[in-house]
Formats: sequence, structure tokens, C-alpha cells
Amino acid sequence: MAAAAVWQNRRMLRLGSCRYRIAGEGEMKMYLLVAGLCLLSACSQGISGVYADPAGITRYRFTPAGKVTIEAMGMVQETTYVREGDTLKVALQREGASLDFTIGQDGSLQGPLGVRLRKTGQ
Repeated sequence: MAAAAVWQNRRMLRLGSCRYRIAGEGEMKMYLLVAGLCLLSACSQGISGVYADPAGITRYRFTPAGKVTIEAMGMVQETTYVREGDTLKVALQREGASLDFTIGQDGSLQGPLGVRLRKTGQ
């Protein structure tokens, strides 16, 4: 009887010389809850809307799904972005390269070389 109780409590799976612990029902619910919260927080961190520089030369159209359309001097490029805390990383064509913006308290985006984008009404 004691051996059966130990087996039920520990739920060990033995494959060859290795032992693997299988998560119990309560632990599995906790893992699913944590995964769900992470997914919700990742999805809610996206930004949306059109951001432009004061002169209106450059426009960035962000969607909450992580896509951005950049319009600059008659050229249009579609790419992706990722938000990491207060940093917004817009992917560039060169693999692994990104254009990094800092999200300000007022919601504006501060980029390299003094570029500042503000949300427009469009």
C-alpha cells in the first residue's frame, strides 16, 4: 500500500537509466495558468495607430499584431516589430538588425539621431 501511495504522489516515469517526473494535475493547471498569462501580456503589449515625425516626412503604421508599415519619401516598407518593456524594436531588412525606439511617458517614440514620432489622429 505504501509503495502505491509513493508511486501516485511522485508519478515517476523511467526510460532506460533516466527518470522523468510527470507533473500532477494541480501543477499542470498552474503551468497552463502561467502560460496563459504570459500569452495575454505578450499580446497586450503591442501598440497601434499611426506615428509620424513633426514634418510629416516619415509615417509608421503599427498594428497590435506586431506588424508595421513604414512610409518615407514615397517609399513603403512592411516589416515587424517587438516591444520589450519600454523599447520598441522595428526589424530592418538586414537579418538581426533593428531600429530601436524608446516609448516615452507621453506615448511618443524616441528613435536614433533625435527622431521623435508622435501618434497622429489618422
